[in-house]
Amino acid sequence: MRHHHHTPFLTALGALLLLCPALLAAQTTVSGIGYASVSAARKALAAKPEVETADHSGWTIITEQGGDEFTTWTFAPKGHPAYPTLVRRDIVFKRGNPTLITRVLCESRRGACDSLYNRLRAQIAQCTSSCTTVLP
Repeated sequence: MRHHHHTPFLTALGALLLLCPALLAAQTTVSGIGYASVSAARKALAAKPEVETADHSGWTIITEQGGDEFTTWTFAPKGHPAYPTLVRRDIVFKRGNPTLITRVLCESRRGACDSLYNRLRAQIAQCTSSCTTVLP
């Protein structure tokens, strides 16, 4: 895996995704990850030379950017109750407005997955209600 330097915009956008997991609008779903399993996603993403990898409190975050597309792949650490889990966040533009779509693939116990999913939904709801404008 390669670690590339962020542009100031990309750095700010990545920080925003960590601090406020929603932009102007948000949608959460459990489908559309693009890989059959958490381990398949991690292996495929690790093989891509254009991604950036970071650690945030034990969670592995892989960032992928291409044109107007921006995706973060967040992997739960081994000690987390919902391990193995992958949270995929894509910034897409709908009618000219940035929207964050969050997808979850959790392969742990049902209760641990439900707890993580509910926590993510609460974070999105909180951020949606408290964030007004995040882009100039």
